[in-house]
Amino acid sequence: MERDAKAAAEELYKIEELAGAPPRKSDTCSSPSAAGARIPGLVAAFESMAEKMHETYNQNVIIQADQRAVDALEMGKQAVVFYIAEEAVTNARKHAKASNIWVRLKLLRGELGLLEIEDDGAGFDVNAVNEATKGGAAWGWSICASAPSWSTASCVLIRPRKGTKVQIVIPFTEEAADRIRHGR
Repeated sequence: MERDAKAAAEELYKIEELAGAPPRKSDTCSSPSAAGARIPGLVAAFESMAEKMHETYNQNVIIQADQRAVDALEMGKQAVVFYIAEEAVTNARKHAKASNIWVRLKLLRGELGLLEIEDDGAGFDVNAVNEATKGGAAWGWSICASAPSWSTASCVLIRPRKGTKVQIVIPFTEEAADRIRHGR
């Protein structure tokens, strides 16, 4: 806010708009929670995020989700996967100035899934970002550093200064999580 009050005010206005928007029918699934409220499904949440990004920022977000991978994720992991994807999409919009952002959830094999967020934006200098984050700068790059303990994260620069891909490997079972933690 101190650096650019006008830009901060615009962002707050957009956040207020997004937060105040009533949920659409497509934002919910048919499984009621214990309290009787309808809860969003992961694909519906991804699609809602993509639609809101397009409506608010004219940003193209393409969702490709394998339903088998979604079905293998417990609800708590779905929420974390959505948070990581939303953060990566926001970073691509804000910093990469990407024309397109792809969010993909794939089934790798029976016990593993892969979340990818890829953009065709400006890319970034990995060393410069790593150096900046040492001083406590608030960079979205920390998505990879703070990935949940049940996952592995690797951020891959697709082409120098021509796009970024974030990949998160998601184990569906505790045994798969143990194998990832121990490098097997």
